[in-house]
Amino acid sequence: MIYLIDWHFLKGEIVQYETATCEECPLGKMTLGISVYRPSVSKQEVVWRMPGRGGVNKYTDCTVLNRRSWQCSYFDGSGVFGFNNGKYWGTSQVKIELGHHSVNRFGYLYTYWRNAF
Repeated sequence: MIYLIDWHFLKGEIVQYETATCEECPLGKMTLGISVYRPSVSKQEVVWRMPGRGGVNKYTDCTVLNRRSWQCSYFDGSGVFGFNNGKYWGTSQVKIELGHHSVNRFGYLYTYWRNAF
């Protein structure tokens, strides 16, 4: 079931919604999925999962101010990513080259629904 409201904040989590360029899609982009992050100020780490894809990972090279503001280094050291006052940001050159973009929840749902019908 897809909810219009993102309830992850009730569990201390924050979500990144990701799309990518898609020339044959109605909006010129497609949804890639969501990443759910649970940052820990006391441990200075972030637990990451992608619902429906199994597995949980833990980033430990992090600076965590609060749930909405933190940064971590990628496992391979290729860049950093995080949230600044609730807005996702990242420096992965690979994602930039592949046309990946972070969007808000409503932008993600709109893209998902437009591509489905």
